[in-house]
Parts: sequence; structure tokens; C-alpha cells
Amino acid sequence: MASPETFYPSDDAYAFNTNPDTPYGGVAVIYDGVSGGSIYWAFMKFNLSSLVGNTITEARLYLKHSVVNSQLTTLKECNADWAEGTLTYNNMPGITGGSIGSYTPVTVNVYYNFTITTTIAQKWISGINYGFRVETASGYIGIYSKEQGGIYIPYLVVTYIPAPKSGFFHWFFSEAFEKHDKLWTPKLILPKEGFSY
Repeated sequence: MASPETFYPSDDAYAFNTNPDTPYGGVAVIYDGVSGGSIYWAFMKFNLSSLVGNTITEARLYLKHSVVNSQLTTLKECNADWAEGTLTYNNMPGITGGSIGSYTPVTVNVYYNFTITTTIAQKWISGINYGFRVETASGYIGIYSKEQGGIYIPYLVVTYIPAPKSGFFHWFFSEAFEKHDKLWTPKLILPKEGFSY
């Protein structure tokens, strides 16, 4: 039976071309798009390593905004690792592949939810996890980060099929061989006194 589990970002940050060597992690809102000639890129990452061995059937992302633009916004997989405390415009990773999820934010302070490509989420489980970069078609958006917390925090709901557990025979023989000195060691049984053939 499929089981859902909720995850919160391990890292979220934005890069800003006006201050290309300044990291913007640990902030309450991460920005993406173009405003007043400045370029912003928003990044986010979730740690799903606790689900190793399981099979994802759905991954649904929930984001809430402080600024919206009513434009199509897509997520694209990063091609290298990064951390919110050190990410800058000058060292930010590139992207690989096409969209792994998309939505159009039109109202502030309302959660928008949409699916993430399951093959990408499955990669995140396996340890190939560089998170994603947000790309908005035009204009400028602000996404609440994990630092904002409370009713604004981003989260990912992952539904998965648990890995099959070992069956009875696996358990039985594991126990048997572990305790072979008690179960399998032959013992000499002598006839009782007075026994005759």
C-alpha cells in the first residue's frame, strides 16, 4: 500500500546579479525573475535519503508566495550541488533537462501545489540530488522559504510504495544459521541403563 510522507526543504536560497558574490540563504523569501533590471534565480532542495529502497508513485510540491506575476513558472533540475549558505550568482549551478514541474501563481499567501516528475524524485532518493531552479516566464515572484516557517513553509508530499520486507523463510534461515550451534550441532544420544538390543 502506498504511503505519503511530508518533507521540508533542506536548502532554499536565491542568487542576485547585482550582488553576484553575496549568498542569499537563510532569508524568509526567495526571489525569482527580473525586476528593475536585476536578475534573480530561486533554488530549492529536499533531502529524501530516508526513503532509500522505496518506489515513488507521486511527489507533490506546495509553495506559497509573497509576490506573484500570473505567469507560467517552471522548475528545472540543477546539474551540480549547492548549499544555501554559499550559493551566489557567480557560483550557482546550471540546469539540465526540461521542466520537472510547472504552475502559475496568481494569488499571494495561497498554496499552489503541483506534481514533480517522479523519475526526478526517485533520483533524489538514490543520492543524485541537486535540487531545482525556479524559472518564471516574465516578471518577478517571491516564494516563502523554510525560514519563514509556520503556515508559509514550502513542503513536498511524497507518496511511495515501501520496499518489500524479508519474508518468513528469510527470517527463519537467518535465525537458524545465526544459532546453528544450538539448532544444527549433532549430539550423541546414549542408550538408557538397562536397555538391551
